[in-house]
Amino acid sequence: MAQEATESEPTMEEILASIRRIIDEDEQPAEEAAAEEAPAAAAEPEAEPEPEAEDDVLELTDMVEE
Repeated sequence: MAQEATESEPTMEEILASIRRIIDEDEQPAEEAAAEEAPAAAAEPEAEPEPEAEDDVLELTDMVEE
């Protein structure tokens, strides 16, 4: 009876192989996604900041009255 239970359980090697296969499957889509994003990011030019209005600038040389 003890042998029947151990025969149905996977071996340590089978468990480790299963874990490695799952990890490989998880890493593969991430690598493909990174490869797809790289050209898209490089093709997009950076947006230039909009010029600010002069009223928004705080001149530290001006005296502020309290």
